[in-house]
Amino acid sequence: MPARIVFGKKRHKYNAKKTVGASGRTYPSKKEAKRADVLALQEMAGEIRNLQEQVPVTIFVNGQKICAIILDFVYEENGAVTYEDCKGFRTETYRLKAKLFKAVMGQAIKET
Repeated sequence: MPARIVFGKKRHKYNAKKTVGASGRTYPSKKEAKRADVLALQEMAGEIRNLQEQVPVTIFVNGQKICAIILDFVYEENGAVTYEDCKGFRTETYRLKAKLFKAVMGQAIKET
């Protein structure tokens, strides 16, 4: 039986590092944890309302399910709903889902 070589921890495909935010919650990247902390402070200050994290959205066209996307943050700002996703790298699949989201929902995803 051949020997198995292990070189250590497997790194994330895009070099993202899991990080614990100020709330104690673990986020998949430093960028997302930092953004969550900023949004939580804005919510406490009353600048935004109804902050939600990891919100699944299913996209339907003519009653047919096309795809699903999980948005990092959804919140109300100045009476309008803002859909936000933290991106370090925009994959081809994400770009397609973002275009579909805009076409169906009539609003672009805010990328941070």
